[in-house]
Amino acid sequence: MKKFPLKDLHKDRKKRYILLAAAVVAVAVIMGSAFFHPVRKATKEVDTGLNYLTQMAGKSSADIESNIKNMQQERDRQRRIEAREKALAEGTVTVWELFDDYVFLGDSRVVGFSEFGFLESGRIIAHSGDGVKNIADSLDTVQYYNPSLVFISYGANDLGNYASAEAYADALNEQIQGLKDAAPHAAFIVSSIMPVYSSRLSSISSNYDHVDTFNEALAQMCSENGYTFVDNTQLAEEHRSEYEQDGIHFKSSFYEDWALNLINGVDAN
Repeated sequence: MKKFPLKDLHKDRKKRYILLAAAVVAVAVIMGSAFFHPVRKATKEVDTGLNYLTQMAGKSSADIESNIKNMQQERDRQRRIEAREKALAEGTVTVWELFDDYVFLGDSRVVGFSEFGFLESGRIIAHSGDGVKNIADSLDTVQYYNPSLVFISYGANDLGNYASAEAYADALNEQIQGLKDAAPHAAFIVSSIMPVYSSRLSSISSNYDHVDTFNEALAQMCSENGYTFVDNTQLAEEHRSEYEQDGIHFKSSFYEDWALNLINGVDAN
């Protein structure tokens, strides 16, 4: 068994206490600020803080340091999102101005971003009926823009074409490898597959019943490969009235909320 000098053990223990104290202060700040919010949110944040301190009690100094860093990053991310939403509410910026140096690949749902005039048509690389296999056809355009952000949203046309959700996720990951060569400095933001709200289509095919399973596989694949996965499931449910009658496509009013959800997701990088 490897032995450590006693002074090193004391040094590590002292560092651990200092970091734990810093964690206590950080959590205290979060807990204190929580009381300026509604009671339900305050209670939730206090409980989260107490749970965190309990978990940290038996951790090493390295673990505590890593967790403090993660807490700070999450706090900074929330501040950026709050500042952005404040600017949007005040009208000093539009959500479309937040899109810069990007391309957006996808199917007919993504086409709406350009059809409704929200985003630059050249940067929307999407066609009706497209699936992830069509990404390979877009590499020249992606290389031309060499964007820092690549948004990806497919799925509605893919659900019945793969043996499993994992096979679909692997197929998308394989396509992203080609995108990496075309846009070597880009971050990749994968939008979850939007649910389909159509009893007629569901009665014709059971493929649409597997959206959640496919999204779980996509989220796992993104986590393993360093991509950002943005879950739009709750967004779609909350804005279900903004679907077209076919239960697949969206009215123009839906796109601003979808766009903001994606931009907020970028902060996860």
